Amino acid sequence: QRATAGAIERVRIDPETLEPRVRVIGCDAWSDEDAFASGTAKSGVTGICGSGIIEVISELVRAGAIDRQGV
Repeated sequence: QRATAGAIERVRIDPETLEPRVRVIGCDAWSDEDAFASGTAKSGVTGICGSGIIEVISELVRAGAIDRQGV
């Protein structure tokens, strides 16, 4: 999706629990923070933009969920 309000742009994955946290365009809070619900109330979470996809892959490798070959 285009990098517009509501698109997931940042992703962090906890290496121990593999629990994801996200930030969306138009909201300064991470998904595990109290302000996230009110910050995304207007636009919602509408999808994931290109930079969000790159961060997901990078975080999956960093957390050990996949290797450099994607396995």
